[in-house]
Amino acid sequence: MSLFTDTTARIGETLIILQKIEALLHACLIIALNDSKSDENLRKLLRRDRETLGKLLQHMKDRIELPQNFSTILDELLEKRNLFIHKLFLQNWFDLTTQVGYSRINGFINEILEHGKIAVYIFIGYIQTKIDSDDSVLLNKEEDTFDEIIDRIFSTTHPDFDGKNFDEYLEGVTNFVNNEVMPQIWKKM
Repeated sequence: MSLFTDTTARIGETLIILQKIEALLHACLIIALNDSKSDENLRKLLRRDRETLGKLLQHMKDRIELPQNFSTILDELLEKRNLFIHKLFLQNWFDLTTQVGYSRINGFINEILEHGKIAVYIFIGYIQTKIDSDDSVLLNKEEDTFDEIIDRIFSTTHPDFDGKNFDEYLEGVTNFVNNEVMPQIWKKM
């Protein structure tokens, strides 16, 4: 496979991963909704499904307290995502004609994927925390939307288990989320 084909495929895969991260954040916010008047506005926005990633992240930060390192990772992911989606080809280092250009693009993609992986852990931890606390009240339509997002993410995923079988990989992710992420997530008072 040529460097151009390989890099182009990675760019496409990264775009899909970013869309999945945004959908997972949408699902987190659905879980975060409660019966308060202020959440009614968010409920309406989520039903329209037109919020930007930045606004979705701000809604999440308004509802939970994240440690500085998590908050920084999400901010950096947003910044890199916006550059990737809106201005990638305008970057001086973006070059699909040289080996150096391919290396720089692949390095940038790796940064996005690393930040994205942590974001997914944060979102999974938050969803798990909300489900465990059993204080979220989903309307039928919201529950259907939540289920649809999660089902679509799983049905379109081609997992890479880092050389482990599925059970080993799942145990590792579960342990990391339970031990490292969930204890650092708490509701804002």
